[in-house]
Amino acid sequence: MSQISPSHPSSEIDYIHDSLEPDPKNYHTWAYLHWLYSHFSSLGRISEAEWTEEQIWCDEMLRNDGRNNSAWGWRWYLKMARPGARGAESEGRDEISYTLNAIHLIPHNVSAWNYLRGLLTSLKAPLSPLVPNILAYTAGSSVAQSKTTATAYPMPSDPLPDDTPLPISHALEFLADALVEQGKLTEAKTVLNELGQKYDRMRAGYWEFRKRQCAG
Repeated sequence: MSQISPSHPSSEIDYIHDSLEPDPKNYHTWAYLHWLYSHFSSLGRISEAEWTEEQIWCDEMLRNDGRNNSAWGWRWYLKMARPGARGAESEGRDEISYTLNAIHLIPHNVSAWNYLRGLLTSLKAPLSPLVPNILAYTAGSSVAQSKTTATAYPMPSDPLPDDTPLPISHALEFLADALVEQGKLTEAKTVLNELGQKYDRMRAGYWEFRKRQCAG
C-alpha cells in the first residue's frame, strides 16, 4: 500500500487494468479495483472525467467477453451504485437498452439476464413491458404470447441465428415472472412446470418451489 500515491491512485489503477488483461475474471483483482475507486472517491480524488474513462475501459472489457460476470458487477457500480452514478436517469432507458443489446448478442448469457433483473428491481420497473423484447427466446413454450413490435427497446434479430437453442431458460423465467406480475398465475405455473420438467431439470426442485409460490 505504500506504493500508492496518497493524492491519486492512477498508477495503481493502470496496474490493475494491465493485470486484468491476461486474467480478466480474477475476483480479487476486481475487488481491489472497487476498493481503490471507493476509497479515493470518498476523498474527492476521482473526477467525473476519470469515472467516464473507467466506464469506457469497463465497456471494452465487456466487448471482449460479454460473459465476464465481474465486469458486469463493475458496470453496476459505475452506472448504478457509486455516488453520482447516472444510470437511473431517464428511467434507466439507456441502461436497459444496453443490457438488452447484450442479451441479443449472447442470448444464453446469464450475467446479462441477471443484470437486467437487478436493473428493473433497482428502478422499481415492471418486467411486463419488456416481454416483447425477449419473447423470441421463449419459442417452444406452450404458453403462447401475442407478438408486438410496440416497444422503444432493442429487439432480437429476426430470424434468430440458427445456433441459438430455444427456448432459453432465462427468458422463460422472465416470462413466468411477468405473468405473475400480471396476475396470470395459471399460465405462470405452466411455464415454471416446463422449466422443471423439460428445459431446466437440474433445478427441478427450485421450479417446483416457485410453482408453490403462485397462489391460486
